[in-house]
Amino acid sequence: RDMKPENLLCMGTELVKIADFGLAREIRSRPPYTDYVSTRWYRAPEVLLHSTAYSAPIDLWAVGCIMAELYTFRPLFPGNSEIDQIFKICAILGTPDKRDWPEGYTLASNMNFKFPQFRRVPLSTLIPHATGDAINLMESMLAYNPSKRPTAQQSLRQPYFQVGGPNMRVTSLKREAASEHINARSIYPTIKNTLTLNVLPQSLNQHDYEVLLGNPAANSVLAPNNSVLAPN
Repeated sequence: RDMKPENLLCMGTELVKIADFGLAREIRSRPPYTDYVSTRWYRAPEVLLHSTAYSAPIDLWAVGCIMAELYTFRPLFPGNSEIDQIFKICAILGTPDKRDWPEGYTLASNMNFKFPQFRRVPLSTLIPHATGDAINLMESMLAYNPSKRPTAQQSLRQPYFQVGGPNMRVTSLKREAASEHINARSIYPTIKNTLTLNVLPQSLNQHDYEVLLGNPAANSVLAPNNSVLAPN
């Protein structure tokens, strides 16, 4: 529940560890959850609107924000308050469609908030150096409706993580021997390994985990269960 650049520890180009589990909750836990979680710039819109029934998709929203920041070296939504944060999001993603995210409008109504009117700015305009596959991945993770954001597993199956050809797909449980392709895309490892940490099963033993990360000497941190740390 607190994914942000400062909590991603990068070791070289191939190993990323998630740190600071102070706000983490077990996957088995149930709502209501506190609505004061995650650093504002990476906070999902449902949390900004004080939802207490959010879930793992808030972490995928944060990863989308982090991925954009890796390309631009600046925060995508640098709000200076919760309300300003919503304005910053709408200024880029456009005003949410009520038909697409009715729950968001219910949350906004509960706090007497009215969404500002903005037209969507294509991420490809803001991040011109990103590939089409990268833009598609970020846009999917930055969906207003949390139910429409991909899971970590689904994100890893998107074309952005396919290297070397259609028969050579990098998944969360298998690292392919294509380091020359991966190294040529310096942003790729950080995003892939962050998502991979979110899908490794808790039952995976230390040796197998180290082999998966290609670093037998690493003392790695496992995320609980087999998905992103759910709202705590």
